[in-house]
Amino acid sequence: MTRPTEAPIRLLLRPQEAANSLGVSLRCLMAWVAAGEVPAVRLGERCLRFSVEALKAWVASRSTWPTRISLGVEQSSSSSGILGAVGAGTANCAAGRASG
Repeated sequence: MTRPTEAPIRLLLRPQEAANSLGVSLRCLMAWVAAGEVPAVRLGERCLRFSVEALKAWVASRSTWPTRISLGVEQSSSSSGILGAVGAGTANCAAGRASG
């Protein structure tokens, strides 16, 4: 009898996967990388990857969500997708994408 194999835990994302997880365009993500704003991992001269944990921490550090909403109920810190809610850093990209 063979055991079903478990999918390996992904530690690193490709650029398009990271952009999708953040909800921004690849172009926006790469601009952030060039500006040194987003943590990236170089695996050789042409291989760029993004650590899931580093991206989660980056999003959390840029988050502007209040800890409590006006009704006094704590806002959930649970997230959807790989990275969850995206902080204020994506506002510039979203505005740029809408205007051009």
